[in-house]
Amino acid sequence: MHQTLGVVIKKHDIGEADRFLTIFTRDFGKIETTARGIRKIEAKLLGHSELFCYSHFMFSDGRTRPVLTGALAIENFSSLRSNLEKLAAAFQMTEILNDSIAGPRKDLSVWNLTLSTLK
Repeated sequence: MHQTLGVVIKKHDIGEADRFLTIFTRDFGKIETTARGIRKIEAKLLGHSELFCYSHFMFSDGRTRPVLTGALAIENFSSLRSNLEKLAAAFQMTEILNDSIAGPRKDLSVWNLTLSTLK
């Protein structure tokens, strides 16, 4: 089991209830995870793993990628959702971040810049 702080930078629905999440983390860099059952109405992790959500994440090793087993939201950056210009800038920033980082590689300077930009 692994634990770290992270920000959800991309999500992609799969199947009826699952979702792939790309999370930029403080300790592991960019990781792609599977969140099983997260789209169900009673899913406990749903509000803690939305796009741009800064959370404390817990993962276990899956067969092909880590599986999200827990999350606790720290900040959801609600000011982004109420301002269209800020939201557009956040989408652009996370797209650039996702495209420019190849995989799990810790980079504290990029991590700090990402958090300060979202705030």
